[in-house]
Amino acid sequence: KFNYCIPARLMPTQENVMGITGFTMINVFPDDHHYHIVLTVTLMGVIMMFLSLWVVFPQIITPQFGGRNPSVGGRDTPPSTVRVAVGFYLFWTGVFSFLLATGVNKISLLAAAIHNWSEWLLIAHLYTHNDDQRKKFVAAASFFIWCVMYIILIIPDIINAFLFEECVGLWPDLQLMFAAWSLSGQFGDY
Repeated sequence: KFNYCIPARLMPTQENVMGITGFTMINVFPDDHHYHIVLTVTLMGVIMMFLSLWVVFPQIITPQFGGRNPSVGGRDTPPSTVRVAVGFYLFWTGVFSFLLATGVNKISLLAAAIHNWSEWLLIAHLYTHNDDQRKKFVAAASFFIWCVMYIILIIPDIINAFLFEECVGLWPDLQLMFAAWSLSGQFGDY
Protein backbone atom coordinates (compact mmCIF):
# COMPACT_ATOMS: atom_id res chain seq x y z
CA LYS A 1 0.00 0.00 0.00
CA PHE A 2 1.23 3.47 -0.89
CA ASN A 3 1.35 5.42 2.34
CA TYR A 4 3.53 8.42 1.68
CA CYS A 5 2.25 11.76 0.38
CA ILE A 6 5.34 13.19 -1.32
CA PRO A 7 4.28 16.87 -1.51
CA ALA A 8 3.11 16.80 2.12
CA ARG A 9 6.49 15.41 3.19
CA LEU A 10 8.53 17.79 1.06
CA MET A 11 6.65 20.90 2.09
CA PRO A 12 4.59 20.40 5.22
CA THR A 13 1.90 22.88 6.21
CA GLN A 14 3.67 25.46 8.28
CA GLU A 15 4.79 29.05 8.59
CA ASN A 16 8.23 30.14 7.35
CA VAL A 17 8.68 27.11 5.08
CA MET A 18 12.32 26.40 4.19
CA GLY A 19 13.40 29.20 6.51
CA ILE A 20 11.80 31.91 4.38
CA THR A 21 10.01 34.41 6.60
CA GLY A 22 6.36 34.75 5.69
CA PHE A 23 6.35 31.80 3.26
CA THR A 24 3.31 29.76 4.26
CA MET A 25 2.34 26.43 2.76
CA ILE A 26 -1.18 24.98 2.83
CA ASN A 27 -1.43 21.44 1.52
CA VAL A 28 -4.23 20.91 -0.95
CA PHE A 29 -4.03 17.15 -0.43
CA PRO A 30 -3.25 16.83 3.29
CA ASP A 31 -3.16 13.07 3.78
CA ASP A 32 -1.72 10.02 2.12
CA HIS A 33 -5.08 8.81 0.84
CA HIS A 34 -5.11 11.48 -1.88
CA TYR A 35 -1.85 10.46 -3.56
CA HIS A 36 -3.68 9.39 -6.74
CA ILE A 37 -5.08 12.93 -7.08
CA VAL A 38 -1.60 14.41 -6.59
CA LEU A 39 -0.16 12.08 -9.23
CA THR A 40 -3.03 12.85 -11.63
CA VAL A 41 -2.66 16.63 -11.22
CA THR A 42 1.11 16.35 -11.70
CA LEU A 43 0.75 14.17 -14.79
CA MET A 44 -1.87 16.54 -16.20
CA GLY A 45 0.58 19.43 -15.75
CA VAL A 46 3.36 17.60 -17.58
CA ILE A 47 1.02 16.62 -20.43
CA MET A 48 -0.21 20.20 -20.82
CA MET A 49 3.36 21.52 -20.96
CA PHE A 50 4.13 18.99 -23.71
CA LEU A 51 0.94 19.90 -25.60
CA SER A 52 1.98 23.55 -25.51
CA LEU A 53 5.04 22.66 -27.58
CA TRP A 54 2.85 20.69 -29.96
CA VAL A 55 0.50 23.65 -30.46
CA VAL A 56 3.27 26.15 -31.13
CA PHE A 57 5.50 23.81 -33.19
CA PRO A 58 3.25 21.19 -34.83
CA GLN A 59 5.53 20.95 -37.85
CA ILE A 60 8.29 19.60 -35.57
CA ILE A 61 6.29 17.45 -33.12
CA THR A 62 3.68 15.80 -35.39
CA PRO A 63 6.13 13.90 -37.66
CA GLN A 64 7.81 12.44 -34.55
CA PHE A 65 4.63 10.46 -33.93
CA GLY A 66 4.17 9.31 -37.52
CA GLY A 67 1.72 12.03 -38.54
CA ARG A 68 1.83 14.13 -41.67
CA ASN A 69 3.45 17.50 -41.42
CA PRO A 70 0.60 20.00 -40.95
CA SER A 71 0.42 22.88 -43.41
CA VAL A 72 1.17 25.71 -40.99
CA GLY A 73 4.27 26.87 -42.80
CA GLY A 74 7.77 25.54 -42.93
CA ARG A 75 10.17 25.07 -40.07
CA ASP A 76 11.31 28.69 -40.41
CA THR A 77 7.79 30.17 -40.44
CA PRO A 78 6.96 31.79 -37.08
CA PRO A 79 3.71 30.61 -35.47
CA SER A 80 0.70 32.94 -35.44
CA THR A 81 0.00 35.07 -32.39
CA VAL A 82 -3.12 32.99 -31.66
CA ARG A 83 -1.08 29.78 -31.76
CA VAL A 84 1.51 31.31 -29.42
CA ALA A 85 -1.25 32.52 -27.03
CA VAL A 86 -2.83 29.04 -26.91
CA GLY A 87 0.59 27.45 -26.38
CA PHE A 88 1.40 29.94 -23.62
CA TYR A 89 -1.97 29.20 -22.01
CA LEU A 90 -1.35 25.44 -22.11
CA PHE A 91 2.17 25.81 -20.74
CA TRP A 92 1.24 28.00 -17.77
CA THR A 93 -1.85 25.94 -17.01
CA GLY A 94 0.46 22.93 -16.85
CA VAL A 95 2.95 24.75 -14.62
CA PHE A 96 0.13 25.87 -12.31
CA SER A 97 -1.28 22.34 -12.16
CA PHE A 98 2.17 20.94 -11.41
CA LEU A 99 2.77 23.50 -8.63
CA LEU A 100 -0.71 23.03 -7.17
CA ALA A 101 0.24 19.43 -6.39
CA THR A 102 2.72 20.81 -3.85
CA GLY A 103 0.06 22.90 -2.13
CA VAL A 104 -1.30 26.43 -2.09
CA ASN A 105 1.49 28.91 -1.50
CA LYS A 106 2.66 32.23 -2.91
CA ILE A 107 4.55 30.51 -5.74
CA SER A 108 1.49 28.55 -6.90
CA LEU A 109 -0.61 31.73 -6.64
CA LEU A 110 1.90 33.62 -8.80
CA ALA A 111 1.73 30.79 -11.34
CA ALA A 112 -2.08 31.10 -11.23
CA ALA A 113 -1.74 34.83 -11.98
CA ILE A 114 0.52 34.10 -14.97
CA HIS A 115 -2.03 31.49 -16.10
CA ASN A 116 -4.64 34.28 -15.95
CA TRP A 117 -2.34 36.50 -17.99
CA SER A 118 -2.30 33.84 -20.69
CA GLU A 119 -6.11 33.94 -20.68
CA TRP A 120 -5.95 37.72 -21.20
CA LEU A 121 -3.71 37.07 -24.21
CA LEU A 122 -6.45 34.87 -25.67
CA ILE A 123 -9.09 37.49 -24.87
CA ALA A 124 -6.98 40.09 -26.70
CA HIS A 125 -7.57 38.15 -29.91
CA LEU A 126 -11.33 38.26 -29.32
CA TYR A 127 -11.67 41.97 -28.48
CA THR A 128 -9.21 43.57 -30.88
CA HIS A 129 -9.19 43.85 -34.67
CA ASN A 130 -5.58 44.68 -35.53
CA ASP A 131 -2.06 44.38 -34.18
CA ASP A 132 -1.92 47.92 -32.75
CA GLN A 133 -5.09 47.41 -30.71
CA ARG A 134 -3.86 43.98 -29.58
CA LYS A 135 -0.51 45.41 -28.46
CA LYS A 136 -2.27 48.07 -26.37
CA PHE A 137 -4.65 45.49 -24.89
CA VAL A 138 -1.77 43.13 -24.03
CA ALA A 139 0.21 45.99 -22.47
CA ALA A 140 -2.76 46.94 -20.27
CA ALA A 141 -3.39 43.30 -19.32
CA SER A 142 0.30 42.84 -18.52
CA PHE A 143 0.31 45.86 -16.23
CA PHE A 144 -2.86 44.57 -14.55
CA ILE A 145 -1.33 41.13 -13.95
CA TRP A 146 1.86 42.67 -12.54
CA CYS A 147 -0.34 44.60 -10.09
CA VAL A 148 -2.19 41.39 -9.19
CA MET A 149 1.12 39.59 -8.58
CA TYR A 150 2.37 42.44 -6.40
CA ILE A 151 -0.84 42.39 -4.34
CA ILE A 152 -0.56 38.60 -3.94
CA LEU A 153 2.93 39.07 -2.56
CA ILE A 154 1.99 41.81 -0.08
CA ILE A 155 -1.13 40.11 1.33
CA PRO A 156 0.25 38.45 4.45
CA ASP A 157 -2.39 35.72 4.84
CA ILE A 158 -2.22 32.92 2.26
CA ILE A 159 -5.98 32.29 2.36
CA ASN A 160 -6.77 35.96 1.66
CA ALA A 161 -4.16 35.99 -1.13
CA PHE A 162 -5.79 32.87 -2.57
CA LEU A 163 -9.25 34.43 -2.40
CA PHE A 164 -8.00 37.61 -4.07
CA GLU A 165 -6.31 35.70 -6.89
CA GLU A 166 -9.33 33.44 -7.36
CA CYS A 167 -11.73 36.39 -7.66
CA VAL A 168 -9.45 38.18 -10.13
CA GLY A 169 -8.87 34.91 -12.02
CA LEU A 170 -12.57 34.28 -12.53
CA TRP A 171 -12.88 37.47 -14.54
CA PRO A 172 -11.04 36.19 -17.68
CA ASP A 173 -12.48 32.69 -17.15
CA LEU A 174 -16.02 34.02 -17.38
CA GLN A 175 -15.19 36.15 -20.41
CA LEU A 176 -13.76 33.15 -22.24
CA MET A 177 -16.76 31.04 -21.27
CA PHE A 178 -19.26 33.61 -22.54
CA ALA A 179 -17.20 34.21 -25.70
CA ALA A 180 -17.21 30.48 -26.44
CA TRP A 181 -20.91 30.32 -25.66
CA SER A 182 -21.79 33.23 -27.94
CA LEU A 183 -19.45 32.14 -30.76
CA SER A 184 -20.90 28.62 -30.71
CA GLY A 185 -24.23 29.97 -31.97
CA GLN A 186 -26.03 28.76 -28.89
CA PHE A 187 -26.35 32.15 -27.19
CA GLY A 188 -29.85 32.83 -28.50
CA ASP A 189 -31.12 29.39 -27.45
CA TYR A 190 -30.62 29.93 -23.70
